[in-house]
Amino acid sequence: MFMMHALTSNRQYKEKWATDRALNIIYRGRGTEFDQEIADVFIEHMRPEGWMPPVDESQNKERKDPNADKAVRIVRDFYSRYKEYIRPDYQLPCSAIDTIDFGFGLGFMGYDWGETFNNDKFLEDKPMILSYEKDSKSLVFGQKSAAKEVDSIFYYFFKGFVNMGVYLLEPSWEKEVHDMLEEKYGLPQVVDNTISIYIARKMRIVSYRSSNDSTLLFYISDYMCTNYLFDEQKK
Repeated sequence: MFMMHALTSNRQYKEKWATDRALNIIYRGRGTEFDQEIADVFIEHMRPEGWMPPVDESQNKERKDPNADKAVRIVRDFYSRYKEYIRPDYQLPCSAIDTIDFGFGLGFMGYDWGETFNNDKFLEDKPMILSYEKDSKSLVFGQKSAAKEVDSIFYYFFKGFVNMGVYLLEPSWEKEVHDMLEEKYGLPQVVDNTISIYIARKMRIVSYRSSNDSTLLFYISDYMCTNYLFDEQKK
């Protein structure tokens, strides 16, 4: 791309820019100065290791996503309450599950949003009850995974219905999983150096780098974004 060469080369009127800075300019110009599809393909092939899309505050204000904002709050709150379980060394029952569909857009682990836990398939998988929330009458389940990409799986049945799920990723597969998500949902919205969000139909997928340096993927339904109970809302 001519623009990339111009930005990263010395000119009489300016010093050359680093590749990261040039990619930030192209990323922010997607859909305006540059064709969005071509820019996305170009960025995918040219971005260096570790480059993340910049946060454009002016664009964020124009296309505010209340569910994304709520999903971030939910992730931080949920992890603060259950981080003792969501770690690689926590002992959970082994599972025969060996296939994970990261792109299942209607729910989590093959369960549609709003499905109850008292069905044959879920009971046969034998996940362990980790917590019962009296205020919301909700259950948290966990189980180990036999899939190479995921260490553990956690289910949140809000008021008896599945509305959120969490994958604890295996470190060596984090990049491949994020590549899969980008291919299906596009580049994520970066909140900070610990959180990025993929916008999907009927849910938000939040990648969260936890305090113990593990990467978690939260699949959060739109219903959950609207109805999740924080401490200040509980009676």
